Amino acid sequence: MRKVRRERLRLSLRTLLFWRGDMSSMNCWEFKKCGRNKKNELGICPAVTEVKAHGVNGGKNGGRVCWAVAGTFCNGKVQGAYAQKLTTCVACDFRLKVQEEVTYKFEPIYI
Repeated sequence: MRKVRRERLRLSLRTLLFWRGDMSSMNCWEFKKCGRNKKNELGICPAVTEVKAHGVNGGKNGGRVCWAVAGTFCNGKVQGAYAQKLTTCVACDFRLKVQEEVTYKFEPIYI
């Protein structure tokens, strides 16, 4: 199961453009204050543990590319795969903030 999820993330990340920065930017769990950056009743968020995305858009692990990570917690519920959560993430205030901050720095990366 985890291997399938990693493969989906890898494919999703290949289709998007990202910037690898200095990681001084706010991560999604800090911005949303969801509490899933540490162990709790919902578990640790997959964005926190997704090391393949470390440094992308200047974030820690998947913290600045959470829209490409399946199983993140948004709008009060756990989200599904990338394709399932795309409509929610397009209008997400955090994703729009990241896009605004790094738009001029985007360059293709391949994971």
